[in-house]
Amino acid sequence: MAITVHNIPEGFAVGIAFGGLGQYSRTTFSQACNLAIGIAIQTFLKVWLFWYGQLSGLVEPFAGLIGCLAVHFFRRLQPYALGFAAGAMLFVVVDDIIPESQSRGHGRLSTVMALIGFAIMMCLEVITET
Repeated sequence: MAITVHNIPEGFAVGIAFGGLGQYSRTTFSQACNLAIGIAIQTFLKVWLFWYGQLSGLVEPFAGLIGCLAVHFFRRLQPYALGFAAGAMLFVVVDDIIPESQSRGHGRLSTVMALIGFAIMMCLEVITET
């Protein structure tokens, strides 16, 4: 369920980036694609993993279409919409995915990696800022 909830703002972010192409020099499709986060659940058969992965991703195109249309018609909405999408994805990771990994014995590693990823993201933002 957490992955499905995570895919809604992810699709929203991809749609926002696609709808904003050409409006701002810093908005590219590759930036939106870099928001994707992969997760593997190893307690099911590979067929079920594939099936659940496909089901959880079904919401992403619809959210992407909504985000694309919103930014296309309301251009000033883009920074706020990207902020919302990033915050929603970060919330899902911190609230659902990290506690789940802690219950399986990988809590310290997942928390440290989330913090390292956030630090790298902030460093790249400062470095690429023009």
